[in-house]
Amino acid sequence: MIPPIARQRISDFQEHVNTIAPDLRHLAQAAWNQIDFSKSEPEIIYEFLAGITSGTGHLNREVAPRLSVNGRIAKFASIFLHQKPLVFGYQSNTPTSQNSGAACELGDLQVLFVYADAAKAICQCRSTIFQAKKNRASGDYIIGNAYQRHLYDQAHGFEYKTVLPGTRRALPSVWADRERALQYLFVEAQPVSARLIPANAGAGAFLGFGEFVVRLLNDSSGLAFEAPPTPRLKDWTRIVWDMIEQVAQATADHRKTRDSGLYGLLQHFNSFEDRKHFFLEGPPHQASSVDITAGGGIPMLMVIISDKELITERQKLFLHPKHP
Repeated sequence: MIPPIARQRISDFQEHVNTIAPDLRHLAQAAWNQIDFSKSEPEIIYEFLAGITSGTGHLNREVAPRLSVNGRIAKFASIFLHQKPLVFGYQSNTPTSQNSGAACELGDLQVLFVYADAAKAICQCRSTIFQAKKNRASGDYIIGNAYQRHLYDQAHGFEYKTVLPGTRRALPSVWADRERALQYLFVEAQPVSARLIPANAGAGAFLGFGEFVVRLLNDSSGLAFEAPPTPRLKDWTRIVWDMIEQVAQATADHRKTRDSGLYGLLQHFNSFEDRKHFFLEGPPHQASSVDITAGGGIPMLMVIISDKELITERQKLFLHPKHP
């Protein structure tokens, strides 16, 4: 439950986003201007996440200051993992439901929006997972891989082949939630665009990346998840936390802190005013590895809003103790 004061602060932030939406849309789209689109999809994503003059660096230089008003500090942070989870989609919600053919990657880019108070306690968080492609397929579907289409457009859930082999998770069943959670991203020549599911030609809407960023900020995109998660969940919250935990585990030796989960990642980027420290890379992929439980996660772009005006009751007591 979000406290009323936090709910109002978040609402005020969204109103500010809407007021400056045209500028944000243009500036966020321009983050792709210097990307080399002749590279492969993973290389393009890496260049964007690690970019200093482009990508995450551009977002921190041009977009974050426009969001850092009225006691809030915005920061974009990015993490690149070389080994991404493979999953099998399945159709029905029964223990005996069969996996639908070959495995495919769960996603190529995960975007996390986190609104936190002064003590880094999470007030609101949302996420979208993208399948990235360089080009749109021709014909009936804009995505050529039938297993990837099935996973995003139809599957009730999936079973991990790698990372957490044999573990099953349920995908959002309400279509409006699923549109927020799972999207396609076309990283061909500009404009880089998100595409809502399904992959049927002419069915889903194309959104420029800048428009996606605005929608993420004003809560028109990205599906909410619990932080921390309720134990034994197997739904969207658990999927997001699977990836957060895998990313945190895979980068533990490369981070300043060994704290786990989302808090550990936030602690690594904890100086939100320092927007030059924004990128973290996991260990290289071992092509010869046959360990399906080896760590890995989806490359991640974090949008962090730290609200210095929101302090916990414990902090208030520390700052303003009540004397007898």
